[in-house]
Amino acid sequence: MNDSDDDIRWPVGSTFDDIGPLWYVSYFSHVPGVIAGFIANIIFIVVSQEVFNQRPTIPNMLFKYLACVDVLNCVFGLVPIILAHHLRIFTKEVCAFHGTVLTALSVESQMIVALMSTERYSSLIHPFFYSEYLAGNHRNIVIGLHVLFFYATVSASLPLFGLNRNVPHPPNSYCMFDWADRTPKGRLVVYLNLMNMFTCLLIIVIMNGVVGVYMYRSRKLRPQLPSFTVRSDHQPPVDSRDRRLQVQMTKLTLVVAVVFFCCWFLFALRIFTNQLGVWTDDGVDWLAFCLMTWNSVINPFLYVIMWKPYRKGCWMLLKTCLHYLTCTLVKLPTMTLSQTVVA
Repeated sequence: MNDSDDDIRWPVGSTFDDIGPLWYVSYFSHVPGVIAGFIANIIFIVVSQEVFNQRPTIPNMLFKYLACVDVLNCVFGLVPIILAHHLRIFTKEVCAFHGTVLTALSVESQMIVALMSTERYSSLIHPFFYSEYLAGNHRNIVIGLHVLFFYATVSASLPLFGLNRNVPHPPNSYCMFDWADRTPKGRLVVYLNLMNMFTCLLIIVIMNGVVGVYMYRSRKLRPQLPSFTVRSDHQPPVDSRDRRLQVQMTKLTLVVAVVFFCCWFLFALRIFTNQLGVWTDDGVDWLAFCLMTWNSVINPFLYVIMWKPYRKGCWMLLKTCLHYLTCTLVKLPTMTLSQTVVA
């Protein structure tokens, strides 16, 4: 991967003629994931917007933004990978575009998950600070998310300005900056991205580790205080319900962070080892990339499994769609028959 652009025979792809029997494994590991990830994230965005309208909290906002990034990753990051299995679509220009988009969305995902972990840490460990400065300050959070997106875009665009370059990675199904570029400018991009990844992973581990220990100790030591809120016959106390939802949201954030770490750590490690020139293995590189891309597919299913409002919202949306389709199919023969009688 440290060859010059002249040594790359553009256009490239990962067709069967290029990579042989590995084509089946590569293709059928990406197609179901892209379809499932795209549909699941779209459904979740619709549901999360409705949940946010009812409960305008920062975690709901962050999960919605992460789902939007995952949708973009499925469309602009993974769809070209599927097309590359049929056609040699990666010209030098297409490879530069794909590498830039894929890197930008990757950096944005890393920072959003790190921000989610920090938000949960602040809400549990420093609740007074969180309530006073963060809980209702949605505008600054939105501004911060846009700043992160701008930073991700700028850092991903550095290869376009002669710092490193976007090259096809085995099995020639995706493009990204050259991990093995050891020129001074090339190393700048590699180590900048490594700094982004390992910093976010470190924040995720520390914040969620502290939160996990705090929740465990609280469950073991804190007595169950009686609720003083007036309750009706059919509805639990408001403070009890809110507390339960907060605990579910914190558990969801912990699970998302753990899955994110498992999907991303090997990928960051492979970039580092390729830069050092040790443990070079194209098969492991490809496996690390697949784990990284599957993170965008797994996330929406975690949301639905782990948090009840999302689960109820998805169920209601599916029932509404099923009811609409059923009514349409029932009315269709009647309309056709009426048109026939009129004719």
